[in-house]
This record gives sequence, C-alpha cells and structure tokens, in this order.
Amino acid sequence: MAVQSSVLDAQSFEGRVIYQVSYESKIAEVSNEEMNAFMGGDHEYYLKGGDYKMLSNGEFFESQLYIHAENSVYNKTAQSDTLYWIDGSFEDTEVKSYRFLDETANVLGYECKVLEVIESTGKTTYYFNEQFALDPEYYSNHSFGNWSFVIGKTKSLLLKFVSEREDYTVTSTAVRIEPMKLSESMFQLQGKNPVKPMPGFY
Repeated sequence: MAVQSSVLDAQSFEGRVIYQVSYESKIAEVSNEEMNAFMGGDHEYYLKGGDYKMLSNGEFFESQLYIHAENSVYNKTAQSDTLYWIDGSFEDTEVKSYRFLDETANVLGYECKVLEVIESTGKTTYYFNEQFALDPEYYSNHSFGNWSFVIGKTKSLLLKFVSEREDYTVTSTAVRIEPMKLSESMFQLQGKNPVKPMPGFY
C-alpha cells in the first residue's frame, strides 16, 4: 500500500488508521466471539496534533476521545449517552521492563521494528515503522495505557500490538492507513452529553 510522501516527511502523522481487532478469551464462561462482539472487531483511529478519536463497532464499547490540551480521555458506551472521563495522567499499569527485539515483522507491507513491554498487568508487544512519525511530546503526560512510554520509545504510529492479560489476549492490526487533513472540530466534545469520572480510574 503506497502512502503519500508528504505524510512520511511530516513531524506527526495526521489521518485515519483502521485496525482489525481480535480477542482470545481466557474466561471459561466467555467465548472469543462474545468478547469480540462486546468490544468490537473494527476500530477506526483518527489522529491530529496530539488528539485522537477511536470509533468501535462493539456492542458495549463505542468510542474514545483524547484531547491533548486537557490531557483527558473520554469513553462512551453504546448503552448510555454519558461520557466517562479519565485523567490522562492516570497510570493503569506499571512498566516493569522493556526491550527492542532482534527481529522485524511485516505489517500491511511495511517492515516493522518490535518493542516488547513487560507491565504489572501483563505483556504487550508493539510493531511500528518509523516513517509514520508521531511527536512524543504530544503524549508526554498521557500515562493512561502507557501512551507516553510507548510513543516515547517508538516515536511512531503503532501498526500492530498484541496485549496479553490475565483474562484475555487482544491483537490489533492495521489494515488500512489513510493520511488526510482532519478538522479540529472532530476532536471536540459534541452536544451536551453528561460527563462522569470512569469508575475505578481516579
């Protein structure tokens, strides 16, 4: 897949990335199919200047919006119009160790370097290609989900990640990358949705 050269020269990627997501359940009462339907098998990310919005086709998880200027993460479920707020500095997992593996992997036709991170809650392996640059300064205070640590190490858009947790393993792989100019209004709160702190994340 060819990518416009103007984006390869940019300081930080702007555009849309579509990921195919699959869950492997480790809970006896929950099947892989149920977990995938619940969380969504297709995730669309829109990124611009430190902000991002993720849209999911899940029966439960619908969207996530990160506003860089606020360092705030807003999550929305399909069952409610409420936005559940998380302070971006909240550390939901602790990095114990990391290493760059002596191997590469092909994702969407791009040769990717591999970063392995051992966390207090499991292990995540990240695949990235440095031509899709992300400015780590944009995410320097985004501790939630280890964004600040991972983007600080890769300085790149993630083309794939595999996260192994006690209850599941999730694999998210980019299947389409579309560099494009995006409107700033896309990354603003719309309407008058009620906002509440996300339970357990403050």
